[in-house]
Amino acid sequence: MSGLDAIRAEFAASLGRGYPGALPALRRLRLSPRALFGSPALFGQAPIMGLGIGLYEPAEDGPAALICPIGEHYGDPSWPAIDDLVAFFPDQPGRWWLRRGDGVLLGQDHVEDVSGRSPVRLVSTPLQWLRADGEAACVLAWGADMRRHLHDRVTCDSSALARRLADRLAELCRPRIRIEVATHAA
Repeated sequence: MSGLDAIRAEFAASLGRGYPGALPALRRLRLSPRALFGSPALFGQAPIMGLGIGLYEPAEDGPAALICPIGEHYGDPSWPAIDDLVAFFPDQPGRWWLRRGDGVLLGQDHVEDVSGRSPVRLVSTPLQWLRADGEAACVLAWGADMRRHLHDRVTCDSSALARRLADRLAELCRPRIRIEVATHAA
């Protein structure tokens, strides 16, 4: 089984997991019926262990995390193009881990769907992406070149996110040219 097939299988397995008290806990997260029960599924649940390097591993005795697929579903419930998975704990939505380290943007389908017609809706966390029913994008890897993933218009869910994105884009557009002054011997 290839690495990407294994990622798809891992996400599929997370869809079938149930945890005692999970549904009431998920409803407290203010997720819509679409996010909770829609097709294609936007998340699963699985026990994980964060590795401290931005990655996670499945861990049978670990705490249950929400697992979201990173890729494009093209309307297919089987998510034919999963590049990576992102996991987070609902009580710590600003902290997340990737399974392989390849994920850059959660919600690539949204970016492609709105291309040229309306702004990309950018949210701060994977939990906010779920609350938007997947009709948004979330930057997962700020070290990546965002210019390849976003279009010319972006609407951010907070001023802090807007500043972070503007700073990152300015950094990417800054020329990397070393400028020196020649010294002449007299």
